[in-house]
Amino acid sequence: MELKIIKKVIRFMIKFIISISLLFSIFMLLVFYCNFNPFTNLRTLWVTTAMSTFKHQWLATMFISKTEIDKILNENKVVPTSAKTDISKIKIINHDPPESVVSEASNTTSTDTVYSNSNNISIINIKDTNYIGKLMIVDNPARIQLALINEFGKNHSGLKLSVLAKKYNAEAAITASGFQDYNGEGNGGIPTGIVVKNGKVLYNDGMQSFNIVGFDYNNRLITGDFTLADIRKNNIKDAVSFGPALIINGTATTIIGDGGWGIQPRSAIGQTVDGRVLLLEIDGRQPTYSLGATIREVQNIMIKYGAINASNLDGGSSTVMYYDGDIINKPCGPLGSTGGRYLPTAFIVTK
Repeated sequence: MELKIIKKVIRFMIKFIISISLLFSIFMLLVFYCNFNPFTNLRTLWVTTAMSTFKHQWLATMFISKTEIDKILNENKVVPTSAKTDISKIKIINHDPPESVVSEASNTTSTDTVYSNSNNISIINIKDTNYIGKLMIVDNPARIQLALINEFGKNHSGLKLSVLAKKYNAEAAITASGFQDYNGEGNGGIPTGIVVKNGKVLYNDGMQSFNIVGFDYNNRLITGDFTLADIRKNNIKDAVSFGPALIINGTATTIIGDGGWGIQPRSAIGQTVDGRVLLLEIDGRQPTYSLGATIREVQNIMIKYGAINASNLDGGSSTVMYYDGDIINKPCGPLGSTGGRYLPTAFIVTK
């Protein structure tokens, strides 16, 4: 009797698995090849997400032709710009607690809570259909500095964000530049582009022009396309290479479709016209918690909270936010539970 029951259960499970597999296969065929909504939108999201990664582009290239992939990417992109920050448009002032930000947050859902401390750092929970994240608002931009490992190179390893923050005795920190990451196994020892610290170029990968994000000696956020001469001319103190720029001189950069970067964990930095610094992280790649955000959604968040200049930072499994001794978000990937990947640089908030 028991054997018959076991056999029935096994047959049921086999039929169930076959049915689910068949339905999933039909669904994916519709996503890949049906030219009607919502399947075209899902195909766009699938392609832009896969192609914005280093290790998982095969998820698109195995099923979709190169011609179709190129067409989708051309219809979803951030339009390149040669614009750069106009520092005359930022006025640094002494700040009271950010009442306007608290008021803005009070108009969101009840789960969007504002935390504020005596050091004028506020943290807002950011939430939408596909993502959960945090926006940290630092009233005094003079507290923002660039933290970096002792030495760059193949034989040197990056540090986890919490270790970098503690090395500089920082109150808060967020990921900054990207790093060379062949086959997804980079140790964080070699940054991409350029690294400027205290006005000195400490690393340069040989390019003549860089999409940079950083601060000048008057604590104004600088972003856009800069040459080495531009960096010297604009008196830039700390900077790294990353992008794309999201807002320059109060004007949102042009994004076609969803931006072509897919839905991913995100990090970004911005500054309001009165000098406050916005540090944003969006968790992702965690289906039961947070899938991630598009580059357009990150831009919209920065616009909502008043950024006059803003830039994307290194995201993906490098997306980490540190505050008061702890990692306060949920990094993804194999190293997520231990505080994220090994990084060459970070933007920190000094105590």
